[in-house]
Amino acid sequence: MSILYIYISYIVWFYLPIALGYITINAIPFYTIGGYVKAIFAGDISIRIAGANLLGNILLTILIGAYLCFNRISLKKTITAAILIPVVIELGKLLLHYIGFATRSVDIDDIILNFIGVLLGYYLAKKCGFVKKSKYID
Repeated sequence: MSILYIYISYIVWFYLPIALGYITINAIPFYTIGGYVKAIFAGDISIRIAGANLLGNILLTILIGAYLCFNRISLKKTITAAILIPVVIELGKLLLHYIGFATRSVDIDDIILNFIGVLLGYYLAKKCGFVKKSKYID
């Protein structure tokens, strides 16, 4: 699992290793997601490409949620992690841009999708019965 997250970290932060001198920042919730949906209906983009971009952000963090559930982390702490982890990822992309190392877009929608991924992983691990009942899991 560690090797998988090292590879994912490379994709998230270093995939475009050239600093472009500018960075796109979206602070409007659901703007990017809505843009993908509109582009699908307009025929400008395939469902496969939009799905890869949107579901990729969910899949990026789904294992983190499962890991938290396996380790009997409470739902309250999992929600806190689900907020903090995506924020750290996006701030990391911003920092790497400002130090001139790489350029990746910073998007509130990525935070939303990563948040969903953590919670979905937690929920699936809990509902699939992989984790024994514990007083620490709600």
